[in-house]
Amino acid sequence: DGARLTQALARSAEQRGVRILREVSARRFLLRGGACFGIETDRGPIEAGQTVDAAGAWAGFDSGLPFAVPVVPIRGQMVELQTAGRELPVVVQSDSVYLVPRPGGSVLAGATLERAGYHKEVTARGITELIGAAVALVPDLSEATFVRAWAGLRPGTPDEWPILGPTPVPGLFLAAGHYRNGILLAPITARLLADRLTGASTRDLTPFSIARFANFSPSPSLSAAPPQVFG
Repeated sequence: DGARLTQALARSAEQRGVRILREVSARRFLLRGGACFGIETDRGPIEAGQTVDAAGAWAGFDSGLPFAVPVVPIRGQMVELQTAGRELPVVVQSDSVYLVPRPGGSVLAGATLERAGYHKEVTARGITELIGAAVALVPDLSEATFVRAWAGLRPGTPDEWPILGPTPVPGLFLAAGHYRNGILLAPITARLLADRLTGASTRDLTPFSIARFANFSPSPSLSAAPPQVFG
């Protein structure tokens, strides 16, 4: 349950002394002499010797950087259904849909893959396709009750691999572009970046370097709203 996990993580972090700023938007990175010294927010600057851009689908929000962050939003729509009879015992999937059982007999059906910019709307076509694919995979779901539907934005990269580690700007690091596996890769990403920032590890992150996208050009049609800051 991604929402409950996020809430638990925030509570755990605060109990360990982490300061979380809610409803604060990042405007740009603070650059001086070609290096990063924090971020500018709508409530003023936050200075830091090392800054990690982990803004998900909004990782490329600062167009003033001397390089492009090759992360684009990929919309995913989800449907929750309440089963009418026997509960689904395991996760099942086809080429068109995956079904995740939840406590209480509900099932999550997901998810679409759409290049829709920064638009999180739920569409009739997306929901129709998901429910149709779910029923084709598990016919008993034809009697299920519709509970809710929602959409989110995944952070996609051209090769669908994440971007981890330092950037061409000293003091600025990236932990972005995890696409469909962010919640699964978050623990190892946090460990790798924390070790890198503290000098506790010399693990080679070259396969995930932003340097592999040296020729990337962002689409002018993608206009990113400022991300929320958690730091």
